[in-house]
Parts: sequence; structure tokens; C-alpha cells
Amino acid sequence: MIHQKVRNILITTIALLTILVVIVTIINTNNPRSDDSFQTPAFGINEKVAFIISQNIILDSFKLNWSAKFPTTDYSYKYLGSNTYSIQSYVDYINDLGVKKRNNYFIELQYISGAPSNTHNWKPLYLSVEPTPQHFPQITNK
Repeated sequence: MIHQKVRNILITTIALLTILVVIVTIINTNNPRSDDSFQTPAFGINEKVAFIISQNIILDSFKLNWSAKFPTTDYSYKYLGSNTYSIQSYVDYINDLGVKKRNNYFIELQYISGAPSNTHNWKPLYLSVEPTPQHFPQITNK
């Protein structure tokens, strides 16, 4: 009789632990961890969208004229997490003196919210453009 009571308590304990494990598993499956957004890009954003936004930021930042041309496939893209992306590419343009120039650029940008195709919904975090402008000493007439 004592063995029967111990056996019933043991079976009940195992059943309750099993139910608890199932409940915890269901909760974890339905509620993704907060760091999951670090790993998954926002819906509607892919490398092409981020690349086009980077082009718009470059055009706006440097007030490039109509001659600015970006490559269609020659760029590198990386998702850094937390809706942040890095793009490395170049832009060809004709400067005010009519000289064709190429500037390589690297940008990190973060999607904030709203329509991914709208440049105003993105925040540039870092921008590097090479070659950097050279500064020459001012020439004075003597």
C-alpha cells in the first residue's frame, strides 16, 4: 500500500513536469527572443533595396549631378543585425570640370520604420568615400 502511494506520487510528479516542459516550449516558440530581430532583416528589405537606398544617400550627401552612375551588380552587401546593413560599392560621375571620376564608398545604414523604399525611413550610421578630396594650400599673389 505504501509502495502504491509512492508510485502514484512519482507518476503524478512526472506528469506535471512533462506538462510544464510542454508549456514552456509553447511559450518560447510563440514568443521569439528579443535577439531574434538582431538576426532577421525587416520584412520587405533585401540587398537590392539596401543598395538602392545607399545610392540615394550618396546622391543626397554629395549633391552629385545627373551624370552619377552606380553599378548594377558590382557591390557587396552584409546584414549586420538590428536592421543595420553595410554596402560597399562605387559611383562614377563627371565633376564640374568635365572630368570623369570614380569614388568608392562604404556605408552602414539602419532601417528605422515605414516603407523600406523611402530613403527618409533609413538612417546613415557611417559613410566613407575614397578618394577623399585633397586640400591644397591657398595660393596668394606676391
